[in-house]
Amino acid sequence: MTCFMLVDFSHLYITMLDKVLKSEFTLFAFLFLTALLGWVTPYVVKTLGKKYSPLTLGVVDAVVVVLTLFIGSLVIGGENVGEVVGDMQKMSPYEYAQLISLGVVGTAVGLAGTAIIQHHNIGKFQLHDYIVTILVSAIGVFIFMRDEMSLQKVIGLMIIATGGFIFSN
Repeated sequence: MTCFMLVDFSHLYITMLDKVLKSEFTLFAFLFLTALLGWVTPYVVKTLGKKYSPLTLGVVDAVVVVLTLFIGSLVIGGENVGEVVGDMQKMSPYEYAQLISLGVVGTAVGLAGTAIIQHHNIGKFQLHDYIVTILVSAIGVFIFMRDEMSLQKVIGLMIIATGGFIFSN
């Protein structure tokens, strides 16, 4: 009876989690949080970067990632960890190469960003980041949403990019 209740609770949890993850509110809350972190992180990195090297900050970050994954594996339970191991065994060398490449590039960019922010005004750094993000996003929208692109969307992206350019000068 206890096993049945546990399985039923697990199914209920997964169903609720699925609904939460599909929610528009969750999407916007996530995007708001990541945008907020995008502004807070450079201040913290600049402050700590005055005292410690980018490599030191990167190593601490990596340790936090490992600990978070370990704690997460304890929270989700042993059955799901087995799923992760199974998935990892199914991955092809090409898929591993893709993930390793993203990890190496992401780490290198993080270390470079930590070093670069020490030499630039945070407001200007963030503004330039915004402009570049808009330009890259415009290209991404064009590539991935070709069927859904309209003249209005192209004009909107151009107006946003122009506004960012004008604001930065």
